[in-house]
Amino acid sequence: MSKNKLQLREQGNLFVGALILIVSLPVVLMAAIATLWECIDRKFKGTPGTGFLFRMAAAFNKKTQSFNERFVTYKEDAYMMNVIILLAVLVPILFTLCLKYTLTYGFSLTLCLIYNVLRLGPFMINFAYAYALSHKEGHMGKSLYKEPYGILFQNVFNWFIGLFYGILPSTFAIGHSKNHHKYNNSHLDIISTADRPRDNFANWVRYLPRFTLYATNVSTVIQFYKERNYKCCINMIVGSLYFIGFVVFCYNIHPLFAFGYVIYPFFENVILLAAINWSWHAFIDPVNPDNEYAYNITIRFGTFNILEEDYHVVHHQYPGAHWTKHGELYEKHKEEYEKQKASMFQDTHAFEVFGFVAFKQYDILANKLMTKENLTHEQKVEFVKSRVRACTWGPFKNVQSSSKTD
Repeated sequence: MSKNKLQLREQGNLFVGALILIVSLPVVLMAAIATLWECIDRKFKGTPGTGFLFRMAAAFNKKTQSFNERFVTYKEDAYMMNVIILLAVLVPILFTLCLKYTLTYGFSLTLCLIYNVLRLGPFMINFAYAYALSHKEGHMGKSLYKEPYGILFQNVFNWFIGLFYGILPSTFAIGHSKNHHKYNNSHLDIISTADRPRDNFANWVRYLPRFTLYATNVSTVIQFYKERNYKCCINMIVGSLYFIGFVVFCYNIHPLFAFGYVIYPFFENVILLAAINWSWHAFIDPVNPDNEYAYNITIRFGTFNILEEDYHVVHHQYPGAHWTKHGELYEKHKEEYEKQKASMFQDTHAFEVFGFVAFKQYDILANKLMTKENLTHEQKVEFVKSRVRACTWGPFKNVQSSSKTD
């Protein structure tokens, strides 16, 4: 690619990404309000998830544990039935009440804001569980539940709850599972982060069009078509049409309502998950690009670790493993983490890592880096810099080819 074409392409990606970001700016406001809500709940002390509402939820889960265990395969998933009640019953009821108000009195921006903050939950906990469980469901399906309940609940997150959180059916179950996990951030991975340095916020903005095409199932369908995997193509298209049908249905009832209550959550999905994926795959070993302990991060003692998602190396090694096994599987390979100089950090969470990486906060990353090597602070900074700047494919490729990218 010539220099002029490259510059034109990068400017085009930046322009389109900036448009997506501008349209999605309310996400920042909603996330800030949700975070402030959680801070007030715990009165600005302690760590996220220690406030009154979180303690009440934990107490309710404990109270209903024995009853809910009859529905799930793993007793540790008993809480999931309460999440389903919250997200598949209460959120849709709130959605319906807001629609009724809108049809009676007209569109209210204030009501829309309140709905979306409540839908997110304090510190975006509802959002976190909606996506984490859509992710788990995509990998495990009805095996999460005891029979005969598997048939009833196996698609509840991706095919129903997802309607209220901007999730297109098949994105997790097929696109994520059969593309991202197959190609592991290489050039055939449709949400790869490995073709641009990650320590650049503008590069993340340029990444947004790619993630949007994934979130709409467009790039996934194209990739499966190229691979002649027509069954996956059809399933992805069906999932897309299902979600589009819901959007059109709401739009025909009230256009502004559709934008505020259905389309906005989709852009929320794009922005927040694009930031998370940028974090999960921000680091690449420039010496050995195939080093899975480097190109997937691990967060130990995380401040916001939902269903052990912080063990991202484990997840890629054992994508179908139940979340309760992640700690055990980490211990199984612990020596390899040390040997391969894993991209492992402590006392943080994915959104913080995104901010630290995208805004070049190398000193903070160096302080949170977990390594048993006797490195100086300056050496840790260089270690981090080399990994966030390594690119394995594309015009900015700066490391030797590896088997997974050839």
